[in-house]
Amino acid sequence: MAKTKKAVDIQIERIEDPLSIWDYREKWLSLLNRTQEKNPFLTPHWVFLSYDYFGVKEFFDFYVLKNNGEVVGFLPLSVDSKEKCVTTVNADLKRAITDILADPSVKEEIFEFLLDRFHRVSFPRVLENSSTLWAMEKSGRNMDVVFEKEHTDNVNKIELMEDFDRMLYREKGKLKGKAIKLMKKVERDVEVDISVQTGKKDIAFLLDEVLTLSEEGIFSIGEAAFLRDVTTLFSPSGWSRVYIFKADGWPVAGGVVFSYEESSFLYVLSQRKESEEIKAGDYLFLKILENEGKIGTRYFYFFDDGFTPLISSTKLKIKKAVLKRDNDA
Repeated sequence: MAKTKKAVDIQIERIEDPLSIWDYREKWLSLLNRTQEKNPFLTPHWVFLSYDYFGVKEFFDFYVLKNNGEVVGFLPLSVDSKEKCVTTVNADLKRAITDILADPSVKEEIFEFLLDRFHRVSFPRVLENSSTLWAMEKSGRNMDVVFEKEHTDNVNKIELMEDFDRMLYREKGKLKGKAIKLMKKVERDVEVDISVQTGKKDIAFLLDEVLTLSEEGIFSIGEAAFLRDVTTLFSPSGWSRVYIFKADGWPVAGGVVFSYEESSFLYVLSQRKESEEIKAGDYLFLKILENEGKIGTRYFYFFDDGFTPLISSTKLKIKKAVLKRDNDA
C-alpha cells in the first residue's frame, strides 16, 4: 500500500485481481453519485466489461484510494510495461468519455503517484470542463514534466425539459420552424411507429438491428460485441435504451442511449440509406429527445455525427491529455 507525498493520509492500494472491480460496485456507485463528472462510462459495469474485452491486450492495474478508511477513488488502468505508459482501461472505445473516478481533491496526488511509476500518462477523451485536466496540468508543473492537451472531438449538450412541446417552442428562428415542419411532414407521409426497448431479453437483438441499419461499418466486431454485452448489463438498472423507428412497418432508423442519473449519451444513431429523403435519423433524434425528457433526463449529450439536431445545443470540446517526461517527448 502506497502513500502519496503531499497528503500522507491518502492511501493507494493495488488490487491483485482486476475482476474484483465488480466486488467494489456498491462503493464505486456511492462515490460516483458524489462526483460532478458522473456518466455511464464511469460506472463499474462499463469499466468491468472494458477490461474483459480490451484489457487483455496489455497489463491491467487496479488501485483503490482511501482517506481515513473511506474510499475516495478508483484507478482502473491499462499499462504498457514495455513503453512505461499508462492509460484508461476503456481507451479503445472511441466514443467513451475517459476520466478518473475520484474526489477532485485527490486527483493531483493521483497523477504524481502515476508519474513516479510511468514515463507517460495518457487520457484520450476528457471533457474540457473536467477537474481531471486541471489536476494533470498542476501535477505536470509540480513535477516538471510536459503536459499536453489537444482538441480531438466535440460533444454536444442539450438541457431537456419534461414538456417537449414547450422545449421545442422555446427555440428561436429557423431551428424551431424546421423541427416542427420535419415532424409534421414525416408523420403525414408515413405511418410512424417508435419503439423503446429496455428489457434485457429484447435489447441485444434490437441493438443488432440498429447496427445493421447503417451500411457503413460504425464499429469493429469487438466494439459491436462489447456494445451488446454492456447494453444488456445496463438494462436491469434502466441505463440503456434502444430506439427503433419504423416507417410503414419497416425499420428505417435506430438509436442507442446510455444514461446515468440525469445524464444520457446518444452512443449510436443510424438510418437506412433509402430513408434519407424523409430524414429518418433527424426525426428519430427529436423523438428520442422527447422520450428522454419525459423519463427524467436533464442533460443529453451527442457526438457530431453529421445529422441535424434542430435543437439548440452547447458544444463541448473533448481533449486528449498527456503527461510525459522530457526524455519521452
